[in-house]
Amino acid sequence: MGKFVKWPKLLLKAGLALLLTTVLPFTTAFGNLPKNEKPSPPVALRVLDGSLTSNELTLIWEKPDNYQDITDFKIVVRGPGYYHEYFASDNPTVANQNYIKLFYEQHIGELKNDEGKVIREAYKILMHSFYVKGLKPNTEYVFSVQSVGKNGELSVPVTITYRTRPTIPASNIINIESMGAIGDGTLADDINGTPSSGTLNTEAIQRAIDACPPGGIVLVPAGKIYLTGPITLHSNMTLLVEGTLLGTVDANQYPNPFDTDKTRIAEKSMPLISTPSTGTYENIKIIGHGVINGNGWAKVAVKETSIPLGTTFDQYQKGNSSNIFTTAKNHLALNQFNKYIEQGEKNAYATRSNLIDLKNVTNVYIGDGLTVTNPSYHTISCSNCKNVILNQLIASTYDCNNGDGIDFNGTGLIVVNSVFNTGDDSVNFEAGVGLAGEKNPPTENAWIFNNYFGRGHGVVAMGSHTAAWIQNILAEDNVINGNAVGLRGKSQSGNGGGARNIIFRDSALANITDNDGSPFLLTVAYSSAPPTDLSNWAPDEPTFHDILIKNCTVNGTKKYAILIQGSPDGYDYNLTFDNIYFGAGTYQTKMAYLKNCTFNNVVFYGSTPNYDGNKKVPVNPWFATNASSLMFKGITTSPDPFLAPNWPVDSKVVATIINRKEVNITWSPAVDRTFTKYLIKNGDETVAILNADTISYTITGLLPNKDYQFTIYAVNEENNMTEGPSVFFKTTNK
Repeated sequence: MGKFVKWPKLLLKAGLALLLTTVLPFTTAFGNLPKNEKPSPPVALRVLDGSLTSNELTLIWEKPDNYQDITDFKIVVRGPGYYHEYFASDNPTVANQNYIKLFYEQHIGELKNDEGKVIREAYKILMHSFYVKGLKPNTEYVFSVQSVGKNGELSVPVTITYRTRPTIPASNIINIESMGAIGDGTLADDINGTPSSGTLNTEAIQRAIDACPPGGIVLVPAGKIYLTGPITLHSNMTLLVEGTLLGTVDANQYPNPFDTDKTRIAEKSMPLISTPSTGTYENIKIIGHGVINGNGWAKVAVKETSIPLGTTFDQYQKGNSSNIFTTAKNHLALNQFNKYIEQGEKNAYATRSNLIDLKNVTNVYIGDGLTVTNPSYHTISCSNCKNVILNQLIASTYDCNNGDGIDFNGTGLIVVNSVFNTGDDSVNFEAGVGLAGEKNPPTENAWIFNNYFGRGHGVVAMGSHTAAWIQNILAEDNVINGNAVGLRGKSQSGNGGGARNIIFRDSALANITDNDGSPFLLTVAYSSAPPTDLSNWAPDEPTFHDILIKNCTVNGTKKYAILIQGSPDGYDYNLTFDNIYFGAGTYQTKMAYLKNCTFNNVVFYGSTPNYDGNKKVPVNPWFATNASSLMFKGITTSPDPFLAPNWPVDSKVVATIINRKEVNITWSPAVDRTFTKYLIKNGDETVAILNADTISYTITGLLPNKDYQFTIYAVNEENNMTEGPSVFFKTTNK
């Protein structure tokens, strides 16, 4: 696959902390380019590592800094006898064509007020990836991409040249049937209680893998189901799944450390697909248009229909250790549970197998149309891995217990053009637990974009294991429909670390009704997170800081609009919410132990009851305790006066020019129960700090013939402040 080293420049800027606290004015964020001015061109156009084959590839690029007026990207592909023009909005992926486009066409994410009137459309994401197919082997092509402005203006093109790979020799493709595999498997019939069946092909498939030469392919043919136990992959190979790999439900086929050492409790059994437990590996691809089915749980008899587009996915019974006897009848999760209960394992439920488990691998590529489904435990786990890419993956595990889409620990993850409908977190980041975990490298550098996220417990989940820090994550231009949380941070005392330098932006969130049901959630009160060994207890409290959440629409929540739960010894800080819009059906925020946070243009279009109180009585949308240095700016819905000062609707400030270097400004007073002072700001610069009874001030030292904007802020005893009126003027020449 080659070494992937190009990460979005937004994550690599040295001034990321400054970026996170810099908020665009509302007019800038939604303004227009000057007439006839070309939009900025795309940045860092390249071929997604691992996607290049003999006849197809995926282009990706970054949005320029000034992307507010870009509506699409135009792609031109030139080659011998080949010329095509495309638009990125027509990206021919399952995520875009089957879900994202329908989300907008059906107006699923639109925001309404309490009367049911549509107030705002869902945020329209930008596609900055494109799947190009139908190319010829070993042929050079030229790819150009241009930004498209609101009036159809085109930017200057950005161009790259790539040569497709040669056709892989037939001798390098090993069909598992050539090694004796028989595709006679059948899926379970959970309605009639019939288990899955078929010839067990573990040995034949493993022979094919072991015989695969470097750069070769192991082919699972289309149209058949191949029953198998655990198989292990090696470096420099591709597992091409065009048919179905179905995990056997025979628990004896999945070894567990407890089998030979009764002190090894609560450990997972061998995964269906993995790398060997020792050594380091590289360049592993798992792709195809087929299915990898873990056979973990029984399907439901009738699908839930509450989420639009949700019935297109398989749905499994919602299991746990108490009801597993019915929810996993005739399936692997129950058989593994029963096996270790009989052997006296104290936590037999933890012995379930992951579907795919890769350790110590550099350069992993999974997808190209592949579906992964029905794991006994987690779906994909990548531990201590580097440069992992999920492209055009379909993770369909709803409502498998613990059915995360991917659990990632390492450096470098790209998730693009993929579909998630999961029984737990969609994309989860882990960084170890306690003192031991703090000694490890951080989990870092992720880019998540142009995906569709359906059901699940969190789209981007950070934790609960946070010891070595989770950092440098950019999630942008995703559609979220039916999930529990958009950005989810979770940890607990004893874990240490936390998450930092996170950007979650430019996304549409709808039907945030699963599980926690809060679109933005950061908590250190997660109940199942702490180290079990007190000697491993980290003394520092986990925190979440330097996080930007920007340009998102939310059309309703099951619980809190924003839930932030820091701790007395670990305040969350430097959190910025910029241009966030909530429709009716949203509950009040709930925030505690946070400081130095900014809320710019955070607007609630409907009434907001208190989720913990009377759910029918509207209250002010803002509720916070133990919070200081909070700033409310722009058109943000006014906070409760107990939290921060309020300004009357008709507040204004008047400037009277004294001379070319001095101006006097006078303003309407703010309203607050604990109001202490005013700030006068010129941009981010504080010009004056004044007593609460002052409503006039003369500013000196100005430059002649220069434009100025001054804004008044009212501040209370906790240093929480609210932006008031602004005045624009130009000093004179004389």
